Amino acid sequence: MCGSDFEFTTLTAGKASRSVAARRRIDSGTAGALDCSPAMPATTRGSCRRFLRVLSRVPGAYTLLAFLCARRVTVSGWSMYPAVRPGERALFDRLAYIRSRPRRGDVVLAKHPARPELRLVKRIAAAPGEAVTAGGEEGVLARDEYWLLGDALASSTDSRQLGMFRRQDILARGWLVYWPPERFRTLRRGP
Repeated sequence: MCGSDFEFTTLTAGKASRSVAARRRIDSGTAGALDCSPAMPATTRGSCRRFLRVLSRVPGAYTLLAFLCARRVTVSGWSMYPAVRPGERALFDRLAYIRSRPRRGDVVLAKHPARPELRLVKRIAAAPGEAVTAGGEEGVLARDEYWLLGDALASSTDSRQLGMFRRQDILARGWLVYWPPERFRTLRRGP
């Protein structure tokens, strides 16, 4: 279910019409009925979060659901070397940040701030309330801002060039690398 397209068709005055708001692409960051994004009404988002918290207490249920709804990504650049390498395929847990907030050291999948169709794999270097120094200036990240950096700083386009990332730009937390099989491993939180 989580890796396919679906759309709702409604009947209006005897004719079938497609609702643009109802059409969703699961692979682009939503999880259908389990989508708890900031764009959802607060009451629906709260109900979804409560459901996932209860479900996460059932042994194995959260892991299975997270696996089924995971975002599959093929890494194409060197910016996160040695954590992930070009050509490796990784799973990103889209449900992780429904249960908790992103934390410093997490490997994340994020939307490019200027080109939302582009996805970036980066590590959270600073979270809200932490001080950041860039270009000789120091500042404190606001409540909803994150500083993302690549592990290989020399070959990474990250917050140093793009600026802060908003919470809604962070789509998922890195979970595991599954391809090639000889490099199978979990993506651990960094320092």
